[in-house]
Amino acid sequence: MKMMSHKIALIIFFIFVLIVNGLSQKYYFVESSILTLNNGLVSRQIILPSENQAKFKTRQFDLKDDEQGFLLKENREFQFEINQKKWDGNSDWKLIAVNNLTDETGGNGVEVILQPKNSENQFQIKVKYLLFPDLPIVKKSIGFDNIGNQEIAIESLDVENISNNFGTTHSLIYHNYGRNKTMNGYSGNYYDPVVILHDNSQWRGIVLGNEAPGVLKKTTVNLDGKTLAVGMNHSNEEAPFCKYLAAGEKWESPASFVGLYKNSSNASDHLNGMVADYVRKHLGARVYKLDQIPTSVYNTWAPFRGDMTTNSVIDVAKNAAECGFQYFVVDAGWNTIDGNATNTGDKDLDWILNLGDWVVDSTKFPNGLQEVFTEVEKLGMKPGLWISIATATKNARVFREHPDWFVKDKNGDFAFLHDESGNPNQATACLAGPYYDYIRDAIIKMVTELNLGYIKLDLSIVTSAYTFNAENTGCYATNHFHHKNHKDSYLAIYERCFQMFDEIHEKAPNLYIDCTFETMGKLQLIDFAMCKYAEGNWLSNIDDFAPKGSWRVRQLAWWRSPSIPAASLVIGNLRVDDPNYKQAMMSLSGNMPIMLGDTRVLSKETKRELKIWTNWMAEMEAKHGIMKFRQDLQGFGEPTWGSWDGFSRINTDTKSGGIVGVFRQDAVESSRLITVNNLEPNAIYQILKPDEKKLAKITGEKLGTEGFPVSSTEKIEGFLFEIKRVD
Repeated sequence: MKMMSHKIALIIFFIFVLIVNGLSQKYYFVESSILTLNNGLVSRQIILPSENQAKFKTRQFDLKDDEQGFLLKENREFQFEINQKKWDGNSDWKLIAVNNLTDETGGNGVEVILQPKNSENQFQIKVKYLLFPDLPIVKKSIGFDNIGNQEIAIESLDVENISNNFGTTHSLIYHNYGRNKTMNGYSGNYYDPVVILHDNSQWRGIVLGNEAPGVLKKTTVNLDGKTLAVGMNHSNEEAPFCKYLAAGEKWESPASFVGLYKNSSNASDHLNGMVADYVRKHLGARVYKLDQIPTSVYNTWAPFRGDMTTNSVIDVAKNAAECGFQYFVVDAGWNTIDGNATNTGDKDLDWILNLGDWVVDSTKFPNGLQEVFTEVEKLGMKPGLWISIATATKNARVFREHPDWFVKDKNGDFAFLHDESGNPNQATACLAGPYYDYIRDAIIKMVTELNLGYIKLDLSIVTSAYTFNAENTGCYATNHFHHKNHKDSYLAIYERCFQMFDEIHEKAPNLYIDCTFETMGKLQLIDFAMCKYAEGNWLSNIDDFAPKGSWRVRQLAWWRSPSIPAASLVIGNLRVDDPNYKQAMMSLSGNMPIMLGDTRVLSKETKRELKIWTNWMAEMEAKHGIMKFRQDLQGFGEPTWGSWDGFSRINTDTKSGGIVGVFRQDAVESSRLITVNNLEPNAIYQILKPDEKKLAKITGEKLGTEGFPVSSTEKIEGFLFEIKRVD
């Protein structure tokens, strides 16, 4: 017994040593003023300032056993302005320190502290690099410290500014979430969290990731034939980046990441591969921190729009529960103001003219919302609620008592950022002022008192999806203490919004925050910055019935994934009362499933079918964790009318399996062969339909090479399958 205990103790000791050694493993070393970053897959060598030279820049960036290299030796490394003076890696720097750096997601790397060698500007920068196990990616950010006595202004920031050695004749640039192609130079925008430069002749590429928020994001490729820049808008561009630092203040930039690949003909493989893996494991996406990711949500926007009552909402909720939905979200229309409410005679429109005070409309809900949500919870669903994060009616008490909390336009008048016409009855509050505390406390109060599991935070805060004049964006006020003027209001408002999400999550860590595309500021806009603070994004309002509506949902989900977490893609407004509801619900299986519509009119058979689907999605999540995954289906591209399309949601970590969705969209071909990758080659997998009908058994290797056939007797038809490992 003593001998056995001794052996167990030794085993525990050796495991402890292995863990400690793993945790302490460094991905960098310094030798002869050369900093080398290396995780066994990718290597980046950086020249450090020394007695002989004062530059700081990458001289080599390669994959393991690569002889060509990906960069030219002359690089700027980064670029920014301090008080309108330009700085980059070729400026004169002195090295202060090189420190080990880690993060909570498993990143390991280095922080290099630099100061200008000769400068009147008293500042220092901390250039931070992180590498990750099993990924050919280097993540980078820059910290700025004002160590002087005067305020400094940081502008025109490129976190990465490096030069590639690809030939421009055969290089393709994949942009717009990595899904569109162009050639020559490319100047990106807010739709570019990922851009890929792909050498179509040498079959290699450079992946550029940008974690800057919303309309501030800027990635450029080969505007001069060689330079890759990742950062934020420059001072001469729309929605410029600017950050003021008072004496003693610090600020860290949003991160960028650069990934390399070779021997690959298809850039999209790396959206499905390294980008998806980085986002799932190392971005810090909020949706992956939930104890349980939703697999079915119902929202009341349809049928009610703004016209609802206690009885009508509860009736819809009872029928939604029979359909098996996990969450029940009351959308706009529950609210009024503490003042003279506006009644237009159109109950569908009154809600938007009575925002800001977050008073429950007693004519609709005499006993408040608690009565509704108590019933919702009794029915087994988690309650959710719509709230506008920054819009107020001028009749509202919050505006009447605190007009100084609201956004000003260039003329000093109150601005309504959500509407290009500048609705005179509405105003947008500035989250960079005292309004922040008011709305944060109001949201937390509703979340805690109503036990909400989901909040939909809506309408514009920085700029609008419907605004086309750059002057009608941001805040021109000079007395909102978190921004100094118009040009630094963009970043300040985004940062305060995300800070609010963090503070709400402190009170409700398993709350699903839906930050809509309108809040982010452009049509169908979602990005890495938002995904780090909010679980999801109401990405669009698609009101067409299936098959057009369901096709458009699949198209949008394909466009934004796999770089963006599929569980964050909240795409409305497919309906349970659609005559072709089956096509709608199957299409939603590829993103975050949310449905609307009048549940009161559904037949027992329809509710039974919907419940089979909602239960199946919950079961697939419990068995395979499908909500953390989505991949392109091999051999299928963008969903296009007249063809077949599909997706897979395979757990690439456990290899347990997952689900596959396949759709015939008026295609001539009546059958297709389905192959599935990312499985264990020698394991046996079973193919099943949601009704548990078993179709076949096949090895993981053969599923990827031989696949299985799907035949359709209808021009428009969808199929769902489970792929389950059985050995």
